Amino acid sequence: MQLYKLYITILISLLLFSCKGNLRDQRQIAKLNYRLEGCFGYMQYELILVQKDSSTVATIYNTKRKSFSQVLDKKQLERFQKFISELKAIESGGECTTTEYYVLSYFGEKIIKTDGNCEWEGFSKMYTDIFGVMPY
Repeated sequence: MQLYKLYITILISLLLFSCKGNLRDQRQIAKLNYRLEGCFGYMQYELILVQKDSSTVATIYNTKRKSFSQVLDKKQLERFQKFISELKAIESGGECTTTEYYVLSYFGEKIIKTDGNCEWEGFSKMYTDIFGVMPY
């Protein structure tokens, strides 16, 4: 019984140590909270980009907290940069019955926008370009 307890203690210690090591090896670059609500439905996503070694990894979480991750290549990173530029340029507001809400933290900068114009669809387009599928 004592050997079993020792084995479990060692196993837990190894797991905790390996998890902490992974956290130290990565740096968060961006975090985007996105929500769409209105006549066309409801969606909520959280996108987190981290730098890990020489790679940038994007992890997307949906409303049910299900997630998947993907290493981004240069083209995908450029697409995310384009999304940020477009997000900064849009004017909040609009007359559409469906509204998109954006909160982006990016290298210490925080951008909060509300898009109710039903024209830009910035999140959906960026998501499709980066992950290769529609977010719905």
